[in-house]
Amino acid sequence: MKKNILITGSSGYLGSYLVNNLIKEGHNIIGIDIKKPKIKNKNFHFIKKKIIDLKKREIKNIDCIVHCGTISRNYSEISKLNFFDDLFGLYFLSQQIDKKTIFIFLSSIDIYKKKIKTDYQNFKILSEQYLINLSKTKKFNLIIIRPSTFFSKKYPKKNIAIYKIKKCIKKNRNFYLIRGAPKLNIIEIEKLYEIIKKQLNQKKYKPKIYNLLNKKSYNYETVFKHFKKQNKSKSKLFYIESKKKKPVKLKEKIIFLEDTLDSF
Repeated sequence: MKKNILITGSSGYLGSYLVNNLIKEGHNIIGIDIKKPKIKNKNFHFIKKKIIDLKKREIKNIDCIVHCGTISRNYSEISKLNFFDDLFGLYFLSQQIDKKTIFIFLSSIDIYKKKIKTDYQNFKILSEQYLINLSKTKKFNLIIIRPSTFFSKKYPKKNIAIYKIKKCIKKNRNFYLIRGAPKLNIIEIEKLYEIIKKQLNQKKYKPKIYNLLNKKSYNYETVFKHFKKQNKSKSKLFYIESKKKKPVKLKEKIIFLEDTLDSF
């Protein structure tokens, strides 16, 4: 069934992927971002604004909101202005919701990491708590998706470790790794998209939380050796000493995806 879908962060890595693929499914897309996208399609309407600067009339008759335009995990320290801009942006979006609205919030599995939380983690935690409490009173369809790092061979993402390792190896450069670094858990963006797409057909009020992890985590040394052998590279791996951290257990149910290193 054709839907009117609002996607925040529509020019980002995940946002642009969702826009391109949901348009192919026949949906009408409204994209919100501060950066103009390359996408041109009659079913895609772009608004170049921060969420807090939107007007209610600009986003009328929305069936589904996919909120992935928030603080990036690439910055451990974020300005207070950006932090509160995003929180008020979430509040504005939540005021456009009714019982028929599907609200998909892209959180992160990272919220379970580290005892001392980063601004990125705190934002995701606060956002989740706010949406869960709101869904109990407004009775809308809330879906929170917490993916691990997502990547695709077809759509390279330049700011994640696996891309940097592959780049070093292809250029025969050495790679420096902190000893005791957490294992890489990577899922294919194509599988993340399929899970998001299924949520568009939600009809009944039933809040859901999905933890998305690859069934197998890889240490950096394994990843390095795999791609070094694949590319017949002369690159070498060097370690920098660091303290080990204890793993944190997940409370909610986990969906395990079976992606191998060859997928990336």
